Amino acid sequence: MPLGACGQNGHDESNEHCFRCFAFHGRLLRIREEISSADMPTGGRLWDAGIFLAHWLASFGPEPVEFKGKAILELGSGCGLPGIVAAHLSGGKAVFTDRRAVLPLVKHNVAVNCPNLNTHVLELDWVMEEHRQSISKQCGHAFDVILMSDLLYSSAAPAKLKNTLLFFSRPGTTVFLAHKPRMENSSGPAVFENPLETSLGPWFDSSCLLSFGPDRSPIHIFRMDRRG
Repeated sequence: MPLGACGQNGHDESNEHCFRCFAFHGRLLRIREEISSADMPTGGRLWDAGIFLAHWLASFGPEPVEFKGKAILELGSGCGLPGIVAAHLSGGKAVFTDRRAVLPLVKHNVAVNCPNLNTHVLELDWVMEEHRQSISKQCGHAFDVILMSDLLYSSAAPAKLKNTLLFFSRPGTTVFLAHKPRMENSSGPAVFENPLETSLGPWFDSSCLLSFGPDRSPIHIFRMDRRG
């Protein structure tokens, strides 16, 4: 069943919050955004790649058997929409992670939209080993499915993500990455390769499942499977 956008539901100018609603499997997902926050200039908003990944998971994504009961990890959750959709599809453990400043927003959206599900919202800076160890102690060391959307807008991001992805994956783990290449600082052709393939190629098989949008700034969904 598709994820249907129901438009902006509300706007609180005093606190600079807004809400967007999405119809999903007979329920209404109400996602809060931070319109303006110095603490979360990017993490407080719904970005195109996250919306597209959530819609793809709900509508055209993996077979239900690939998600049912599986342990889900979302990196850089932000507003948490893809992870919330995946948590409902799985019905199993779902762990949402982001930097400390973003966690109150993630916790709010998860509490509102996943009240009866097995969810955890935890701090994770990709370069902090102690964060990885803390999550491992609370939620387990490896996950079946890892979700990422619009996290690779910086050229430094793949190197920072490498150890985190290797730590939380195992043979058979599937990573779904929604990526929108940023062309603002480039005059060359658009790049359609998975930006994680160079650093993680020895451990993961990668394929592009879908591309959508204008030729100069499409959104790609990549699937990465951890080798045995």
